[in-house]
Amino acid sequence: MSEWETDISSSGRDAVIRGEDLEDVMDMDFADAIWLLLKGEKPSEKESKIFNTILSSSIDHGVGNPSTVSARTVQSGGNDMNTSVAAGVLALGDKHGGAIEECMRILQSQSLPRK
Repeated sequence: MSEWETDISSSGRDAVIRGEDLEDVMDMDFADAIWLLLKGEKPSEKESKIFNTILSSSIDHGVGNPSTVSARTVQSGGNDMNTSVAAGVLALGDKHGGAIEECMRILQSQSLPRK
């Protein structure tokens, strides 16, 4: 595999993401790593807690939402798991699953006050 580099990350033995060693990023909490990718900096303790809450609240819909029903319906037809997951992903759109995109834009454009 050839190595590459962008303004955000690089590959190879000394791979970095947003200035952090890839191995260190892999040891971070998932939400903190996402924050680092989106904002270009590690979150404060308060930002980490808020962002973890935001991500956790995005899974509160249970098994009755459109993407879950689509995936379950396709799976019940005897299809492979990847086909069923794809059906669920394809059911996402602006009204279901896409609302978090606006939240991402807000997080990218504004810095939360640090204490």
